[in-house]
Amino acid sequence: MSDEQKFQDVEKSTNFSCGSTVLDSKGKVVKRHGSPQDITERKQTEEAAQNSESFLKSLLDAIPIPVFYKDFEGRYLDFNKSFEQFYGKSKEDLLGKTVFEINPPDLAETYFAKDQEILETGEPQQYEAQVQNVSGNRREVIFNKDVFRDNQGNIRGLIGTIQDITERKHAEDILHKRNEMLKLTEAMAHIGSWEWDVHHDRVYWSEELFRIFGRDPSKGAPSFAEQSEFYADGDIQRLRDAVDTCVNRGTPYEIELRALRPGGGIRHCISRGKPQYDENGKVVRLVGSFQDITHRKHSEKQIESLERRNQALLDHSPVCHKIVDLDFNLQYMSANGFKMLGLDQNAQVYGKPYPFEFFPESFKLRMIKHLKHVRKTGETVTMEALTNDIEGKEVWLDSSLIPVFDDDDKIDYITVVSANTTQRKLDEKERNRLEERLKQSQKMEAIGTIAGGVAHDFNNILFPIIGMSELLIEDLSKDSPEYENAMEILTAGKRGADLVNQILAFSRQTEHKMAPTRIQTVLKEVLKLTRSTIPSYIEINQNIKNDCGMVMADPTQIHRIAMNIITNAYHAIDTDDGKISVVLRETEIELSDLPGKNIEPGKYALLSFSDTGHGIPPAYRDKIFDPYFTIKEQGKGTGLGLAVVYGIVKQHKGDIAVYSEVGKGTTFNIYLPLIHQTSLTDVEKSAEKLPTGNENILLIDDEEPIARLGKLILERLGYRVSKQTNPIEALILFKENPDSFDLIISDMNMPNMTGFQLAKEIKYIRNDIPFIICTGFSDKIDEKKADVSGIESILMKPVIKSEMAQTVRSVLDDAKVSL
Repeated sequence: MSDEQKFQDVEKSTNFSCGSTVLDSKGKVVKRHGSPQDITERKQTEEAAQNSESFLKSLLDAIPIPVFYKDFEGRYLDFNKSFEQFYGKSKEDLLGKTVFEINPPDLAETYFAKDQEILETGEPQQYEAQVQNVSGNRREVIFNKDVFRDNQGNIRGLIGTIQDITERKHAEDILHKRNEMLKLTEAMAHIGSWEWDVHHDRVYWSEELFRIFGRDPSKGAPSFAEQSEFYADGDIQRLRDAVDTCVNRGTPYEIELRALRPGGGIRHCISRGKPQYDENGKVVRLVGSFQDITHRKHSEKQIESLERRNQALLDHSPVCHKIVDLDFNLQYMSANGFKMLGLDQNAQVYGKPYPFEFFPESFKLRMIKHLKHVRKTGETVTMEALTNDIEGKEVWLDSSLIPVFDDDDKIDYITVVSANTTQRKLDEKERNRLEERLKQSQKMEAIGTIAGGVAHDFNNILFPIIGMSELLIEDLSKDSPEYENAMEILTAGKRGADLVNQILAFSRQTEHKMAPTRIQTVLKEVLKLTRSTIPSYIEINQNIKNDCGMVMADPTQIHRIAMNIITNAYHAIDTDDGKISVVLRETEIELSDLPGKNIEPGKYALLSFSDTGHGIPPAYRDKIFDPYFTIKEQGKGTGLGLAVVYGIVKQHKGDIAVYSEVGKGTTFNIYLPLIHQTSLTDVEKSAEKLPTGNENILLIDDEEPIARLGKLILERLGYRVSKQTNPIEALILFKENPDSFDLIISDMNMPNMTGFQLAKEIKYIRNDIPFIICTGFSDKIDEKKADVSGIESILMKPVIKSEMAQTVRSVLDDAKVSL
């Protein structure tokens, strides 16, 4: 044993301190400094501290909830056994580790942020969070954390506890879901629950009960004594009597009440209550429900009203209704049955066998046979038979024997519905005669319509001859032989037209009353009628100009035109977003506009009908006005509608034009002459006054004849025109020299590129150039769409010279002003 060791042993055995010791290089004591010092008290303090620490450690380990101690860096310096068990890790795996080393990142971030907040503020905190154990299971916990201070009050770390509330949270969640389910059930059933503490007059109302009474839940449920104003007159006393009986006798109650809502109105309700007892058998509270049956009461009233109405309908029905049981005894007969059979209303017929004794034997045998068949098979049977009333007069009855089934799908009784067809039988010969006359009339109408169709074909040949000859006369010198030849052609054409007029006169089956007519009034009536029959998902647009003049016409026939074409448009639409457009406006047709039109020059009412239906295939367009021609499915058309329209238009000295594309829609333009028509001389004078110009115009239309005619019209107005039939080539031409053109006029529907697409490309190159679209489908383009696409104006086909002149000049002038 070394000298130093000996000194230490002496200190331990004597509780004295001997000072410091000096050793040589071999560990031997060379010198000892100091004097003996009694340290007994210090030793006792150290032992007490060691005992206290041991006791504290044992105490912490005995605590059933996790307790931990961490430093400023978040390292776990110490913890109890419950902490180790909670995490499922040993002390070696936890001691000195941070929250980031033993917790998932998302949880560790939350813990660390909270710890820093507590260490900075020095204030304790309690909060709910999640903890994940070694098995990966997350538990709901409550953290209680506070700072740990030394004797000088300095914060040395953080101490906390963990309280596992997973089971409690689960139980609360289940209870919450049950309460929500109860609330939902009460709301769906319109039933509120209540509870009344009899002795303390404390009342509980469920959420649904507040809703039924229209009261504010935040103000709490009223006491029983405060509810006197909640019920209609007399009901509160009935409720009090029921409650008193329930309290005094323990008898449950169920009564119907009328609840008054603060904002007005009454809710019909059923209140139910039953007692609850204490250990002495004394009633201490009442519990019950309050069911809103207002809708049921309304339904009962509606059913009663419906029953009265049905009875009234039965009593005033032109047919007879009878109810026969399965033994064929009469149980009910409507008032008309008594009248039909000549019986007194008070005749004792119920409970007696049906058919009645006064019926002929043949009728009785047939009726009983059919009743047995219905009873056996459950099938409905119809029969027509001659019988007699009580006075012996012959009565024809057309009857239906209908089985009525109960809830078990068994026949409960048989309803016999009989109609008196005696008058029908008496009038049958006359009706047959009228039907034959009608058939003959329809045949004659068809023949007349065919004649009109033939006349239409002749007009298609004659009017271009007349129109072109008039253009030639306009261009030729009156002294030239060619002028005389053109006049002969015109004279021959007019003679042919006279012959056509004779054919058209044959097609008129009756003389219609012609009178000055405002088409606007007729159209509004037709639109009102068709709107109620055409499904609401089909949009009907109208643009009816009030300043359009009157025509000499039969209003009934104009009504027929509009009805037939709108009905055709509806049948052509097979989508849920279809549109039908109706337009009425004035237009003026000049000599230069006549090619393709079978009318005289002058002012006309233009009646236009457009739809977004499936369109008319090109192969059928020349046949649509032929009698009995139709492309509709079976049962949707006779093929006479458009033939009749054509005949009426021609009778009114008008014309009809059709524009259609498959998959896009169809437009019918009808021209009817206005009463004050412009004479040929006036037209020529007005033509001289048309606005002209000398600007450069690029004209694009894929139809060569149309493009050529448009070029001719524009050139006669003084403009320089470049004609193109291919939109791609037109775009290339414009790109080569975009500043050489002052205006673009383009067709809307063209192959490879539409008018809108061409406008977009051209506007991209030069956005200030004016652009006019020509189209035959008014429903495919409108002012709004044109404005969005940068289109300055729209010309509806067929374009007449005056409209083109006015529109072109207006667009060009507006473009100059905008510059």
